[in-house]
Amino acid sequence: MREERLSRMTNFIKSRGIVKLQELQDAFQVSSSTLRRDITELAKRGVLEKIHGGVKAVGGTVAEEEFMKRISKNRNLKEKVGSIALDLIEDGDVLFLDASSTVYVFSLMLRSVKNNLKIITTNLLTAIELSKNTTNDVIITTGKINPFTISTEDTLTMNTLKDFRAVKFVFSCYGFDPNEGTYEVNLQEANIKKIMFERSAKKYLLIDSSKFYRISGMFCFKTDDLDLIVTDSIHENELSILTDKGVEVLSESGG
Repeated sequence: MREERLSRMTNFIKSRGIVKLQELQDAFQVSSSTLRRDITELAKRGVLEKIHGGVKAVGGTVAEEEFMKRISKNRNLKEKVGSIALDLIEDGDVLFLDASSTVYVFSLMLRSVKNNLKIITTNLLTAIELSKNTTNDVIITTGKINPFTISTEDTLTMNTLKDFRAVKFVFSCYGFDPNEGTYEVNLQEANIKKIMFERSAKKYLLIDSSKFYRISGMFCFKTDDLDLIVTDSIHENELSILTDKGVEVLSESGG
């Protein structure tokens, strides 16, 4: 029984990168003393490293660790966004999913609540998680793997995507200005998103509130071309701007 719990705890920690002690205790419903013993055992096995107030997964590649850091940043906000977005997906949907950490967190929730999905994605970790639901048909695009985003990202990837169409494109971005649109920092990733965008009937942007007015030099999509935005929190001014542009907003604070 303990080994089974340790195995589940290992997967839980690796999928999140950094986990607070209280989060572990809530997830596994064990006492503080039992949790301390489990953490000590997993540390001996090289699974995790103890940090102040929590634990950090170890043993992955540098690329995996970097991606896990991105996942851990504002993870609670990403999870709020993901939980709201679940209602937008129906069993049997055909989806394009981008390579963002926000969509990866969303995929962890999606895999257990929706079935018979056809998913096309460039992110290897997202594909692996969603394929754990055996009713899903998951397609990972061909192409050269970028070790820092753990996704396929080259001309071959873009050519492959042109063979598909989706009902919904679920994606995130580097930053977002409600008056203008989305911004990126990776040219290849931006070009891949543009193909997914053009070949989808509906465009759903998932962003946590920290990305509002975060601007880079690479503009990607106009606000007017989005169908819906999911965020954890939004101010009345931004909500008014988006409503005037005909963009639906779902959030905990309004919309």
